[in-house]
Amino acid sequence: MQTTLSNYPQLFDETNRLIEKSLNYPATEHYAVDFYPVMNPKNFKNNHILYQQEVMAHVGLNLREIICKDEVLPVALLGGVAVKSTHRGKGHLKRLLNDVLKKHEKSVGIFILWSDLTELYKKFGFFPAGAFLDHHVDGIVPNNYILTKFKNLNAKDLGQIKKIYSKVLCSEYFTFKRADLHWEMIKKIDSTDLYISRNVKGDIKSYFCQGKGGDLKGVVHEVGYLMENREQVLNDLRHLRVWHPTLGQESCELKYLGLFRIGNPKILGLFLEQRSGGDLRLISHENNEVTFKFKKSRHTVPTSDFLQYIFGPFPPREFKSMACNLFFSGLDSI
Repeated sequence: MQTTLSNYPQLFDETNRLIEKSLNYPATEHYAVDFYPVMNPKNFKNNHILYQQEVMAHVGLNLREIICKDEVLPVALLGGVAVKSTHRGKGHLKRLLNDVLKKHEKSVGIFILWSDLTELYKKFGFFPAGAFLDHHVDGIVPNNYILTKFKNLNAKDLGQIKKIYSKVLCSEYFTFKRADLHWEMIKKIDSTDLYISRNVKGDIKSYFCQGKGGDLKGVVHEVGYLMENREQVLNDLRHLRVWHPTLGQESCELKYLGLFRIGNPKILGLFLEQRSGGDLRLISHENNEVTFKFKKSRHTVPTSDFLQYIFGPFPPREFKSMACNLFFSGLDSI
């Protein structure tokens, strides 16, 4: 039987145990805490499971928007993909994942999944795209930053962080739009440490988030600042392991941001047409090929190439003005 946790909330604990075991989650960590946005009761309708006397497989989904200034692209995030060991090799993942993709592909421009199983997910139309720089340094947090948690912030401090995120980060990068409900979910991610720095008036001038679960231990995965403090903040954090957003910058520390799959070509096409001022028109997407018209020339390229034209890491010279500089925080990834 294919169903969701909204229909069978009593299966939550069993589903969470399946995910943790399948992902080899550290015994001291908790997937439902680290990835609360996908595992919270309000999202149970998007926790898809196969059930027959026991939970056999799970695919979690979160509907979001990435935004930069006034440009918005609806996306679907996939995570918590798991199949019980005794049920592997029976096609359960293929069946469940394909059904989830089919259910949501008309409403989003892009699906995004985080996994190192690149070859497996190519079979489902997912390809690596986007990039970040992994600055491998393990140092000491500067003494002008104070350690806290999102759940401990008062309304004023949270409001100042929200403003930095929406006014600065959402103008500098394509990143996830956060409504109040998303900030409330972030408060539940207790495994993330929040560091804040204040000016002489006591207002927050910069902040950063460090850690979340086993894979982000010691990693600074979100940095917020007022624009006038940008260079100083990045200099302050140079001795920490920071994930830096990047587009078109070659480096041995470069890593793919995630695995991307085209959803509704009309939604993606409209977004790209608006972003390019009409220069780029997506004509079709089929058989893992994209046909598009750029200015007056028609082209057909592999989907894997086209996704990197748009999201990096190295867009062609002709695409640099319309490529999306992505920033995905660990607080939003699932």
